[in-house]
Amino acid sequence: MKTLWTYINSKKWKTPNKYRFIFFISGFTGAFAGFVLWLVIHIWALSTLDWMLCFIGYPILLSLFWVYIYTSNHPFYES
Repeated sequence: MKTLWTYINSKKWKTPNKYRFIFFISGFTGAFAGFVLWLVIHIWALSTLDWMLCFIGYPILLSLFWVYIYTSNHPFYES
């Protein structure tokens, strides 16, 4: 995460764009991980699409809090 954070901070983007990008990356990564987990679990149980949306959606919501907490300690700076 620190490598990604340093890479984004080195870009000459405005600070709000940096935050949007890190929210997108962390949300997409969490949703993908949830989808892969659902693919493994749906073989034995929880095979409906409702459960897939839960496995994809909750990591996206949690990533918002995770990025907020991380950015509280590691702010972006204008280049």
